[in-house]
Parts: sequence; structure tokens; C-alpha cells
Amino acid sequence: MIKKENFSLKELTTFKSGGETRYFFEVSDEGELQEAVFFAKERRLPIHIIGEGSNTLFSDGVFPGVIIRNKILGFEIAEDDNNFLVTCGAGEKWDEIVERTLRANIFGFENLSGIPGSVGATAVSNIGAYGVEISKFVKEVSVLDIENFQTKVFKNEDCQFFYRQSFFKKNRPLSLIIIKVLYVLPKHWEKNVNYKDLQEYFTDKSNLSATKIRKAVIEIRKSKFPDLNLIGTAGSFFMNPIIEKEKANRLKIEFPELPLFDVDMGSYKISLAFILDKICGLKGLRDGNVGLYERQPLVLVNYGGATSKEILDFADFVSKKVFEKTGIEIKPEVMII
Repeated sequence: MIKKENFSLKELTTFKSGGETRYFFEVSDEGELQEAVFFAKERRLPIHIIGEGSNTLFSDGVFPGVIIRNKILGFEIAEDDNNFLVTCGAGEKWDEIVERTLRANIFGFENLSGIPGSVGATAVSNIGAYGVEISKFVKEVSVLDIENFQTKVFKNEDCQFFYRQSFFKKNRPLSLIIIKVLYVLPKHWEKNVNYKDLQEYFTDKSNLSATKIRKAVIEIRKSKFPDLNLIGTAGSFFMNPIIEKEKANRLKIEFPELPLFDVDMGSYKISLAFILDKICGLKGLRDGNVGLYERQPLVLVNYGGATSKEILDFADFVSKKVFEKTGIEIKPEVMII
């Protein structure tokens, strides 16, 4: 177990911003996790759990408690007549899991290739990309309840998955820490290349493999997203808004090329990238060390040295511009601590 005091939060997230945490622990098994939690509870300190820190923005101040990085590993494969059952430790890197399942001839995760972050985060944020959401595959999420140090199991329906949301995210802070996730992937694989970018990438869709789709997804992501080693970012900063049908129709009349995606019950998901670029003209906008990435306006970036306050002020400016132009209130996908 790694333990440090007065540790820089810039070291813990891909945004490369933030102040310090009073205490930092990195744990590699459930015993170490319980030890770190007991340390915090004994001192009545707040706890925050992170994985790879790819979807988090810490404030510039001092977090007065304990940040615990979950590095609990594990990768097991079982099967029944129709499915593969893949159990992964919450601290495993997600994209490595995608690669390992493909090497084992287990298909389904390929559209979610290249997403930074940990296995635990997949269940918290219901990650999704290129026409697929992880909630389709989650069977069970095992958690440690730090109130009584008991392990609980959440079935898929208990997780309350929605677009970039889950029970774990919308009810935070929780006394629950994800330990492992059990995914179920059908043995009968059906390729999914319906997403626009994949439709355009593949001219011939007759003989596609999951490996080819993974390669395509990674190439497309690299063309749109900055290199995390060079630029601070948490990827898409905002969620695509979901609005009622009447409002969507009004916007479609005013902006005929606006992409709309039918969700359910008369609601539509709106392309925020289109709004930021074509309606608000903000794509590539930069203010000092903060900006919207020139290739993908959903991505808010720290070009170097930006404070978290500067990032949040810029995000607030973008939100206000979107509301002025469309009347839509946009919300961050990134968790702000």
C-alpha cells in the first residue's frame, strides 16, 4: 500500500490541475482498502475514491480528507451455454480489459476501445461510445459498504443505469466503494457499426471483425481527442443534453441540420458538439491556458498550467453561451470535487 501526506492532486487526474489532498492512499486489495478506510473513519475524515482520474476535476484548494486510488486487480473468465462471464477488479485499466477480452476471442467491448479510466469507473459513469453503453454488459457490481465493512452485490437493475449516469454517480458521496464488476458478453457476436463515424470509416462492412472495429475506434478517437501525455483533459467535459420532443422540434426548425437522436418516451438526445461548433461558434476557442479542443468541441482542455478555477470559469462561460443560443442547460459529465 502507498501512503502519502499533502499529495498534489495534479498527479492524480488527466486534467493535471487541482490543489492537494491531506492524505493519499493507493490500495491493491480489499484488505488495504479497508485499512485506508479505517484510517479515515478513525479520524473522521472525508473519503473520495478515484481510479485512473480520467473523469475528475479537483478544486484548487486542499481536500481535507483521504483520497484513495483503487488499484484492485483481477481478471477471470467463466462461461455458460450462451455467454462469457468476465469478472474484473475495479482497479484494472479499462482499455487493457478490452484488449484482453479480444485476445480471448470474447467480443462486444470493441466499440468502447480507447476510453481512459478504470473498470470501477465504467459502472459509475455508464461509459459509452460509438453506439454502445457498458450498461448493456454489466451483470453485477460488487461493492464494499464502508459503514459496516460488508460486501454487497448490485444487479444490473439496481445500478439504475441511464445516459452517463448510475446509482453510484447520482447518489454520491456514497458509503459504497466498487471492488469488482461482472460483465456478461454473448457468445453470438453481432457487430455494431451503425454509429456515423464507423459508417464512414468502413466502406466495406461485409467482413468485419471485432479486432478491426477496435482498430478503427482507436484511430477515430486519436483523430478527435488530444494526447493525454501532452494536454490536460478529461475528454468530453459536458454530456449531450436530453430534451423533450416539443423543444427538440422547435430547435430543428431553427437549425435544420441539428442531429437529433430518439431516446425514449418522447425525449431526444441533442448533439452538443454540433451546438458548440455550428450554432455557438466555439470550437477551438481558447482563453489563456483553457480552451475547447480544435478537433472536438466537447473536449475542454488544459493547455498547461491552468487552475481548476480557470477551467470551471471557462466551462461556465460555454454553458451560458449555449443557453443564450438554444435555451438548453448543459451539465458536466466530469465529476467535480
